[in-house]
Amino acid sequence: MFFIFILGLITFKNGTPQVGQAEITEILKTYWGLLVVFIILAFLAIFIPLSGLCFCCCRCYGNCGARSQPCDKKRDHCRKILQGTLLIILGTALLFCVVFAFASNQRLQDGIDKLPENLQNGKDDTNTFIKSTKSQANHLLVTNYQEFSSLFISTIDTMRKVNKDLLTTLQPCDISECVNIKNNMSQLQINIDFNKLPDVSPIINKMNELNISNLPQVAQEGKQKLKDIEEQIKYKLDDTLKDVVKQLNEAGDTIKDNLNNITTTITEIQEEINETADLIIRETNTYIRNYGQYRYYGGLAISCILLLVTICIALGLICGVCGKIPDGYKNNCCNKSVGSQFLICAVMLMFILGLLLALITIVAFSLGMASDRVVCYPLRNPENSTIINVIDEYLDADVTLKQALADCYQNKSIYIVLKLEKQFDIDTIHEKFNISSLLDRMNSLLEGIIGKDFTILSPDNEKMLETLKTFDPSINFDQFQDELRQNFINLSLDETSKKLEELVITIDENPALTNVKTGVQLSIRHINMYDEKLLVPMKELANEMFVIAQQLDTDLKMNSSSFSEAIDKLLIEIKQAEDILQQGTAILQTVATECGEMVKDQVNSYLDRISNVTKNELGQCGPLNVVINSTLTATCDRIVLPWNGFWVSLFLSLVLFVPTIIVSVKLSTLYQKYKPLGEHVETEYLYDTFADHRDYIPLNSPAGKRGKKKVKKSKKYEDHPQNTGREVVTREYATGSHLPDTRYADRAPK
Repeated sequence: MFFIFILGLITFKNGTPQVGQAEITEILKTYWGLLVVFIILAFLAIFIPLSGLCFCCCRCYGNCGARSQPCDKKRDHCRKILQGTLLIILGTALLFCVVFAFASNQRLQDGIDKLPENLQNGKDDTNTFIKSTKSQANHLLVTNYQEFSSLFISTIDTMRKVNKDLLTTLQPCDISECVNIKNNMSQLQINIDFNKLPDVSPIINKMNELNISNLPQVAQEGKQKLKDIEEQIKYKLDDTLKDVVKQLNEAGDTIKDNLNNITTTITEIQEEINETADLIIRETNTYIRNYGQYRYYGGLAISCILLLVTICIALGLICGVCGKIPDGYKNNCCNKSVGSQFLICAVMLMFILGLLLALITIVAFSLGMASDRVVCYPLRNPENSTIINVIDEYLDADVTLKQALADCYQNKSIYIVLKLEKQFDIDTIHEKFNISSLLDRMNSLLEGIIGKDFTILSPDNEKMLETLKTFDPSINFDQFQDELRQNFINLSLDETSKKLEELVITIDENPALTNVKTGVQLSIRHINMYDEKLLVPMKELANEMFVIAQQLDTDLKMNSSSFSEAIDKLLIEIKQAEDILQQGTAILQTVATECGEMVKDQVNSYLDRISNVTKNELGQCGPLNVVINSTLTATCDRIVLPWNGFWVSLFLSLVLFVPTIIVSVKLSTLYQKYKPLGEHVETEYLYDTFADHRDYIPLNSPAGKRGKKKVKKSKKYEDHPQNTGREVVTREYATGSHLPDTRYADRAPK
């Protein structure tokens, strides 16, 4: 039946079987080898038992080597050599088939015993592959997506910092230095009056006349304008960027949903594989436990039958080659006649068991070839298998078994093998990231944020800075430094106090100076108090004043050679900042476009990676291919192949039976031939032969001269009775002797 499916005579369309037509020549051309083997087996199954029946009938009538004949030394010896050599060759070939049968049976049993373990290993490897595939898919579509999402949102945050980048560019426009002019000048009013220091009162009065108290307000106004630009950019960008993040989250949800579809499909396949594999393993264990031994012993019995035939042939050859030719009055246990009986025994075994072996071979041949052509060959060559085509037509599924196996053997991803694009088209993720339209909308929103007439300073404030440029704070800072570095008193109060303490010690020696001692001690206290309360604070204030003077000189010049030059630089920088801000829209759009291109590159790079990994790397079928090959090895190479080897050995044995039977029968006929009775026989035997007739004839010549003469021999012919079927042979008689009496020629020896 399986030949019909293999040939493609039966196909399925919409689940309905349809019978096709095929030419006989096409069938013969494709499967002539199998048909020849089947025809030979069928012929042998009929021919061997019929031949055995005919052979038995022939033996019953006394033919086919049933009767012994006398040996012909010349012709029979050559026949024995030729036929014995031929039988040795046939017996050796038959012995090879026997060894092959034993080996195939043992290897088949080993494969069957290890089949459950191999199937369990294949199931475990498949589960491991499926788990790793699901883990890889989760890592690719969830973990990597979260990393991409974090990076993408970080990139989006950089777009919110466009205004900060602009402020960094406009940093020189800050006019806080002007504010510091008043603050630093006001610090010139110190609490300690140093008469020798330069008088800065005229300079301070002139600064008051310039009305620079509005400088902090001017700086605050410029800062507020820039802050307004920042808020406006942030307000207009936030909505667009929120939409981008929203689309990002929607795409993530889509990926997770599709991932769930993939994992669900893979899990269903895994559960179905586990359920089927568990059932197969369980039934296989049951079969092996209950019936495996019977199959093994059956194969062993068949092999032993072939071995028995081979042993009979071997013993027949040994006795036939090494034994003596039987004679009519002496019987040896291992002569050629015994070899003949062994050969006839082998022939009878071949006739009796030929039909059984032929039927067993036909069954084994059918099962073995069906397993190979239906299971092994299609799985190893799915592209050229008609069985796979029939299964695909019958199932009519989206995923064809033929294409799935071919893709799996090429180590393609499970996404392609199972055609998961119908459940989750990875290319549709690109549609979820419509970044271009969002970026275009963002550019339109940025347009008009900064007008072309934008200014940081009002005309009045700018005029005030122009007036401030004419101010020249000509303070003699060098004189400040020289005076402040000098000591405030000519003597050291600390040293004076020590000297007065020494004076007190001296006065203690003179009682008359007690009042002076009191005055000196009071002076010491005053000196220490002045040093602590007045002189030390004055020094600290002087040092602070010195630092302020240095800082004021630096601040007024603002990293320039003079205060006037510093104001000029400040006005120029403010003007440049205004020019840049007036072109702010174009700058913002350029920056936004660059950021957008960077975002698109990130998105496209991520999507391309997702698509490439999913299509080409996710769940590559290499491990599953190894599982399939290991399963095929466990079943086809270790079970089906030894099974086919077993029936091949039986088939060759049956083929060898035919020439072996013919040669064995002919050789057994030659081995059972005996020596004919000659002239020189024992006296007792001859006396026993004629004992019943009391006719004693002396066999020896009387003693005398005649007995000493050389006796000449002459050849005479011995006639056999016609009913014996024997040929006329020549015998030698002594010259002068009487011809033998032929009355007892047909009498068998005792």
